[in-house]
Formats: sequence, C-alpha cells, structure tokens
Amino acid sequence: QDNEADNAENAETTAENETTEATDGMDEMLAAMKSAMEKSGCSQEQIDACLAACRSTGGSTDNENTAANSGVPEKKAEDEDDAEEERKRAMATDRAIKKALAADRAMRRSADDALRLVRPLVGDVHGMDRAPDIYRYALRQSGMAMDSLNEVNEAGLKALVNSLVRSVHTAYEPAMAHDSAPLPYKIPHKL
Repeated sequence: QDNEADNAENAETTAENETTEATDGMDEMLAAMKSAMEKSGCSQEQIDACLAACRSTGGSTDNENTAANSGVPEKKAEDEDDAEEERKRAMATDRAIKKALAADRAMRRSADDALRLVRPLVGDVHGMDRAPDIYRYALRQSGMAMDSLNEVNEAGLKALVNSLVRSVHTAYEPAMAHDSAPLPYKIPHKL
C-alpha cells in the first residue's frame, strides 16, 4: 500500500511539474507576442484583449498545437490543401467538359433539324455539319442569290427555308373538290 501511495504521489508531482513547465512556456510566448504587438503599434486595449483570449484557450505543449501556433506548416495541412486544390481543379475540368459537350450536342441537334427541314427542297444533304451552311445550301439550290445570304443569321435562314418549304408544299397539294355529294366507291372489275 505504501508503494501505491508513493506512485500516486509521484504522478501528482509529475503532473504539477508539467503544468508549471507549460505555464512557463506559455508566459514566455505571451511576452514575446506582447512585445511584437507593441512594436507593430497596437493599442494597450488590443494587446490585453489578445492576451486574454490566448490565456482563455490555454497553452498546450503537444507538438501539433505548437507547430500550428508557431507558424511552421504541417505536412497534414499541406496535404489537405493539395487535395482541396486538386478537387477544385477536377471540378473545373468537369464543368468545362460538360459545357463543351452541351455546345456540341446543341450544334448537332440544330444541324439535324436543318437536315430534316431542307429534305423536301434538296433531298438528303451530305458533308455539311453546321445548320447555317445547310440552310444556305438549300436556299442557293432553290434559286436565291448567295450574296443576299451572307449577312443573315441562323434564325433568319431557318425562317427563309420554312417559308420556302411551305410554298413548295402548297403548290403540290391536291385541290379539294368543291361539289356537294361524294361519289360512292366502286370496286374495279376483274378482267
């Protein structure tokens, strides 16, 4: 039992010595911080508030806190910064790829729409992948002068092709009979 009491007493003495050493180290650090703040022109109120905040957080002598407080960069913090930077770079690359793919899809979609629209005028068009080129080709083949199409944007070209397609369709649509009574259908005779 005496041995256990001695061990407990030694542990208490060791803890007190560590606390005293930590407090002495903290006081030295606070004194250095105070003199640095005075040199930089801080007011006494600012210095007192800063020192009070430092004392309220307490001093720790473990390596992580002293390294972080002394301004020495830690490898873990650098790794986290590098990982964050890499993640941001990857996100920016993904956004750029998605934007480029969306633009390509929109261009292809407009070209497909143009191909479908000009089919009644000029048939299937091969070798053109931009909608304005397809519209200009169809209008040129339909007899429109090329120099009048140079300054027209895609929407204007599409409107011109639409009007031309409508005029072609109305010219070939069969006229409806205007008589009052329809004729009954008769099956043709076999020969």
